[in-house]
Amino acid sequence: MINPLSAALICSLGWGISPIFEKIAMNYMSPILAVALLGIFFGIFALIILGALYLQNKKSISSQISNLRKGTLNIFVAAFFTYVVGTLFFCIALGSSYNTNL
Repeated sequence: MINPLSAALICSLGWGISPIFEKIAMNYMSPILAVALLGIFFGIFALIILGALYLQNKKSISSQISNLRKGTLNIFVAAFFTYVVGTLFFCIALGSSYNTNL
């Protein structure tokens, strides 16, 4: 398993690099289309990771479930705020602002 410090550094690297490419994408498409495509790619990557975890150990997905309904509801709310509120409006601001570097 990866240690928390390494995970935090890798996370910071990903979150630091992704806005560069999002801003470049805003030169070629609207922010709404960019967010829609980002969501599609998130889904594809999630399916790949889920499939790889399942193939590695078929019980790894279902072994730690204590309350699927509550967990799913909380993940749905988190996804709404992260993706719809956060990412959508971030891309709208990034696409309409001239105060960014790219």
